[in-house]
Amino acid sequence: MKISECTNAPQWLKDAITSNADVEISVYGWVNWRGGDFLGGNFRGGDFRGDFLGGSFRGGNVRGNFLGGDFLGGNFLGGDFLGKFLGGDFLGGNFRGDFLGGKVKGNAALKLRAYKNLYSHQVTAALLSDGTRWIQMGCLWKSLEEWDKIGIRKSNLLSYPDDGSERSEERVAAFEFAKAAALRMKA
Repeated sequence: MKISECTNAPQWLKDAITSNADVEISVYGWVNWRGGDFLGGNFRGGDFRGDFLGGSFRGGNVRGNFLGGDFLGGNFLGGDFLGKFLGGDFLGGNFRGDFLGGKVKGNAALKLRAYKNLYSHQVTAALLSDGTRWIQMGCLWKSLEEWDKIGIRKSNLLSYPDDGSERSEERVAAFEFAKAAALRMKA
């Protein structure tokens, strides 16, 4: 429903700059963003689905595209992220931006780099606050120590058999790229 039609819309939402907003206000006062563009202001809680194009996001869950502004808390669950990540939990999606603090899959992190198009899935390199380095290859999220034990070539034989094929070698090259990036990260 349009923001102007919501009798219980909080003031921050009324003050926000939006386009084609479709929202629902829960009985607890959380704003569930169903669609449209959030162009400016401070999003302060609830579920966000759609395009966030500016302002500050201060809580809730994002399932869409975050294309500008500051992410200060909540969970990023999927979509494209381009902005400043200052806190919260990055759980999945395509990350391009500045990671300035927060969590990656529940782990406190210092640095994060995500890469698209290295192979058929997203690749992420991270330096956690405990000093460990982690690599995500598609759905597999492991420390470098774990990767070294199993090896990239043996980590997903059903989808990527170690057969010297272009598909398999492309995945190995993507892993080596991410591993080098993780090893270069400094606290």
